[in-house]
Amino acid sequence: TEAEYRQLGFGYRAKFMTESTRIVTVNGGADWLYSLRKASRQDAHTALMSLHGVGAKVADCVCLMCLDKLDCIPVDTHVWQITCREYLPQLSKAKSLTPAIYEQVGECWRTLFGVLAGWVHTVLFAADLTRFKDRIEPK
Repeated sequence: TEAEYRQLGFGYRAKFMTESTRIVTVNGGADWLYSLRKASRQDAHTALMSLHGVGAKVADCVCLMCLDKLDCIPVDTHVWQITCREYLPQLSKAKSLTPAIYEQVGECWRTLFGVLAGWVHTVLFAADLTRFKDRIEPK
């Protein structure tokens, strides 16, 4: 229940989790979730976004890390900044990460890095974090 999720420390997410649990159950529970492994990247992404509180980035994280969709690119501000700096500087003119830009960033990475683009994304994302920079940049 929402109260139980809150007691476990999920805060505002408790409401989303309660509704998402209901939707997963209605759709077939664990079998439905496992079926998403066989679905296309786009279909799995869309199915996950039908869950209350799940947006594009979370759907892509689940697709990449749980559903074997190795070409999923979870796009956040860090990934957008890497893309603008390294691959698509014209995107830096945009004021926000719109759905169209989100899709453009993902397609850019898939074009550059192919079927393993999601894991390339993960490595470059971690390397771009300030706390790791001193470990990878030459002194």
